[in-house]
Amino acid sequence: MDAQEPPVFLRKNRRYAETNRRVTIMDVARAAGCSHTTVSLSLNDSPLITEATRRRVREKAKALKYTPNRVARSLRLARSQTIGIVAGSGPDQSRAGLLRYLGTTLLQKKFRPFLSSSLITRQDEWECFGEFLEDRVDGIIALVSDRVERYEASARQVNCPVVFALGVHQSDDRADYVTVDREEGAYQGAAHLLALGHRKIAFPYRPCDLLFHPPKLRGYQRALREFGVVDVERHLFPYPVEMDWTKSGYDFGEKFLSLADRPSAVFTSDVRFAMGFIRRLRKAGVGVPGDVAVVAYGSGRDTDWMEVPITTVEFPLKVIAEKAAEILIRRIQGEPSGDSQMTLGHELAIRDSCGAKAAREGSRPNLDLAGAATS
Repeated sequence: MDAQEPPVFLRKNRRYAETNRRVTIMDVARAAGCSHTTVSLSLNDSPLITEATRRRVREKAKALKYTPNRVARSLRLARSQTIGIVAGSGPDQSRAGLLRYLGTTLLQKKFRPFLSSSLITRQDEWECFGEFLEDRVDGIIALVSDRVERYEASARQVNCPVVFALGVHQSDDRADYVTVDREEGAYQGAAHLLALGHRKIAFPYRPCDLLFHPPKLRGYQRALREFGVVDVERHLFPYPVEMDWTKSGYDFGEKFLSLADRPSAVFTSDVRFAMGFIRRLRKAGVGVPGDVAVVAYGSGRDTDWMEVPITTVEFPLKVIAEKAAEILIRRIQGEPSGDSQMTLGHELAIRDSCGAKAAREGSRPNLDLAGAATS
């Protein structure tokens, strides 16, 4: 028996049942002196209800400890008020932050998020997506690391709205997505190092990352060309696939230290990789940023407590979560979703690892957040 459940003799006792029965919407209506329709509209923030009435209803509901009956609501609306989130197996360490914002946003909008977990491969992503379709969730937010065409087509067959977040999804005009311009983000990171005077900038990458790597490579190479670097492939370094990104960065640091013509800067597409790389260099007595400058793609807020906080090219996780939820909920409710295909920009967060803070006191080229270099 559930520890929270009262014993049978109490549940069968009429006085106990009357005292502990569930508070209904009719109870709130009687206490507030209005109809149950007004209560429902007030609790759902309808613009048809005045602020005074809404406040009165909410105060009475809180006093009575009223909680909406989700089962009755889902039957009435023919919806479950649930959203499936396919977390994805991609490399971005920022997914954890995005999932946190998605959960908070959906709960605020009265939807319950169901999160997939332990997704290792793209096949795992696909199977989890299919399970959500079978479970008849109201909609799906997918953070997948694969092309979206088959996901979008499968969801359309069962009339389940789906919004893709973070991936590169411009390949299918029918898909709804909120993503970031990875090429422009990589351009900003490389251009920042170039503006600081670096011309030998290493770019470690995963050869198997066929979805996220190409746009970052294009942005890196475009920045080098604009700053007059001729051989834009000289300092490309493929590295093996590792589930432990920090270890991968540490191992790359070992290789980097053995180079005869060592680059003066590194731009990496993952913050955890940069953490391992910096650790290996500092262990060998190589200073960051004194000897080698480092910029990473992704969120670097978690590095602020470290000995060398990492300069990063960051994207707006909170905005991505809010926009994805907004588009999906409008689809669920059958309303016009407005702009359902959004590509957002980045922000350069300057910390200690690139040396820019120390360079501010001297003269150096400037770089605006759009990535354009000026003298």
